[in-house]
Amino acid sequence: MNIYPNPTSNQLTIDTELEVSEINIIDITGKIIMTTKRNTNTINVTTLSDGIY
Repeated sequence: MNIYPNPTSNQLTIDTELEVSEINIIDITGKIIMTTKRNTNTINVTTLSDGIY
């Protein structure tokens, strides 16, 4: 699995050969910040605050 670019402020691209149905973005404390269904290889992260996920 490759997730890029890192760091980012607009969108993440996820490349994987695995079958993924859902993606969770989790903050450094373990709290789920965003959940998205895997229907695309990009995730818009513009609504997320700056931080480590």
